[in-house]
Amino acid sequence: MSSIPMKRLEMMPLPAEYRKTTAEETGLAGTSCPPSTQFAAYNKITAAKELMVYHE
Repeated sequence: MSSIPMKRLEMMPLPAEYRKTTAEETGLAGTSCPPSTQFAAYNKITAAKELMVYHE
């Protein structure tokens, strides 16, 4: 199975617009989307939120 390259999706402007309760999941061993970028987006969410971190 060949891998398909993923295009970068800029999500930083979006979290401030979230109005509904949000649940985010992230793994600490991710290489395609490092945890630091996930935490940055999560911290910008102003709605009720929950973060689930998986220690892979």
